[in-house]
Amino acid sequence: MGENIFISYSSKNKAIADAVCHKLEERKMKCWIAPRDILPGANYAEELINAIDESKLFVLIFSKDSNQSQHVLRECERAVSHGIPIVPFRISDVLPGAALQYFIGPQHWLDALTAPCEAHINRLADTVHILLTQEDLTQKSAGEALMEAEALAVQRQQQVVRMRRTTIALAAVVVVLAAVAGGWFFMQQMNQASLNLVPFVDKAAGFQLQVPQGWTKDQPTSGSPPIAVIVYLPTNNQSESVFVNNVSAKGADFDNVTSTNLDNAQKLVDNNQITVQESGLTSWAGQNAYKLVYTINSSGLQCMQIWTVKGNTMYQITYNAQPQHYSQYMPTVQKMIDSFQFV
Repeated sequence: MGENIFISYSSKNKAIADAVCHKLEERKMKCWIAPRDILPGANYAEELINAIDESKLFVLIFSKDSNQSQHVLRECERAVSHGIPIVPFRISDVLPGAALQYFIGPQHWLDALTAPCEAHINRLADTVHILLTQEDLTQKSAGEALMEAEALAVQRQQQVVRMRRTTIALAAVVVVLAAVAGGWFFMQQMNQASLNLVPFVDKAAGFQLQVPQGWTKDQPTSGSPPIAVIVYLPTNNQSESVFVNNVSAKGADFDNVTSTNLDNAQKLVDNNQITVQESGLTSWAGQNAYKLVYTINSSGLQCMQIWTVKGNTMYQITYNAQPQHYSQYMPTVQKMIDSFQFV
């Protein structure tokens, strides 16, 4: 048994599987996931079998799609036959079919049925990390330990929340002291984050959001992809802006749209056109969404994109700013993002 974590999923859930892989590897846990880790020219089936056999844990992204996948079923069967413990991560409110239930039915589930999915992925990462610290891990012992590990992971997350609250309280004290000592300069900095926001409604595009009253906005009539509204930062630099796209998803769901967007981003990374700083699932306007933060290498422009799919439409909000302005205007931009609603 090796040290890798094998991630099993339906291709229709690739976005969530990639997010799980990213989070686990961010925590220094080595993962194996197809098709990323299939060697060029290698036999696909043989690579899968070898990867499962050499794994210490098997994370199953369980959904209605994986429930119907013969590939996932065969992977689970291989894991069980070789004593590889399975950790089911359930993203759909469905029960396993008879065949899959034979392998994972008695196992404790990690549920991820409510938004935001990112919080559940963090809990999964904490749980997996705890399981990996156990010696002589088997399917039976993992099943017995999974509930205990999840409870410990939740406890640790609660400790982190309490620490953050303490930090915020201390920061508030610092802010008060700074206001007393510094006064004018501090208030000038804070004024930017509390600009007067006014509603912008575009019923034809199907959304509304709050925008700063003093920022110039425009609704271009051309462009690809089309821009519903663009709001320029007050920096006299038109490359620094916030804009919203709404385009047809052409029948694709959120997972497929995300997979396509990430594939396109990876091509830009491979060509040294962008450098990614952050990538992962989030929530936006009550929907599962994806957030990508990167730098355009040629210009130094820092960009943040958040997208989701509603009905048959992909909505995306993009924030572009030079590094010296990116953090400065982020509080206002975040208010714009948080105010976004579908109409």
